[in-house]
Amino acid sequence: MSLISIVGSCKNEEENIAELYKQINSIFENSLKSHQLELIFIDNASSDNTIKIIKNICENDKRVKLIENIKDYGQDKSPYYAIMQSSGDYVVPIVTDLQDPISVIPKLVNYLSSNDDLDMVLAVPIIEKEGFNFLKKIYYKFMTLATDGSHIKNFHGFGIYKTKIIDYLRKLEDKNPYFRSIVLNTNFSRKVIDYKPDSRYRGTSKNSLFSLIDIGLLGIMTSSQLPLKFAVISGFAIAFLSMIASLGYLILKIIYWDTFQMGLAPIVIGLFFLSSIQLISIGIIAQYLSHQLAKDSNSPIVVEKNRINF
Repeated sequence: MSLISIVGSCKNEEENIAELYKQINSIFENSLKSHQLELIFIDNASSDNTIKIIKNICENDKRVKLIENIKDYGQDKSPYYAIMQSSGDYVVPIVTDLQDPISVIPKLVNYLSSNDDLDMVLAVPIIEKEGFNFLKKIYYKFMTLATDGSHIKNFHGFGIYKTKIIDYLRKLEDKNPYFRSIVLNTNFSRKVIDYKPDSRYRGTSKNSLFSLIDIGLLGIMTSSQLPLKFAVISGFAIAFLSMIASLGYLILKIIYWDTFQMGLAPIVIGLFFLSSIQLISIGIIAQYLSHQLAKDSNSPIVVEKNRINF
């Protein structure tokens, strides 16, 4: 009898937790009754009744565990850290708003447990999940161009993973992880299946535009060197164009010494253009340095306030 760890990160999900637990408990009483359950919630400093509801569930069901963070660590670090705390033979990361259908989990378990040559099964929604869909389309198109097989459109981590993958992640000791890229940049065997995501069960998304931008930047810094190449190529291109323009102005001034007026407009436009490229390049380099410093930091991924049933 194998142990299946289901891991979900939450913030202000008081309207969804009870239904989520009900559906998970139901599949383990029916289609997955031959397996044991470990359900881990990690909370990002919820300000509603999410913690209270989870604690009540933990009191009545010791299979359910809770990690309380002292602050909101985002939707990458928190679930990643919770995955590191799991003890199952298989691990299934989920979102707690029920957009990832719980009914898909038995299919994932059966698929992986019946294929010894597979290490993970990735579940990819056929459409973008709710929220800022237009920006997501742009991001996925960019990542398709900027990465070489280390990114799958719409994939956000939902799937099932054998414990050997979790052991590998623990050895990495990555303090600024981007889970969806890390698991794809390995030699572990995988299978990709599609599913249709559900609508959020209740409530509204806690993802703001800025939080999605942070995740997007983390994905780019982790998966691609294209922005750095852009900065280098832009520098060479501007230097070359500046040299050509300078020579052109010099020749025109020599030929038409008395009548040719250079004016301030070309100088001002050139300075503003050059300054904008410099600022973009500095920002790109700063993002890469910040990511690398956070990745190699000795500080913990998250700091816990409390844990229950571990």
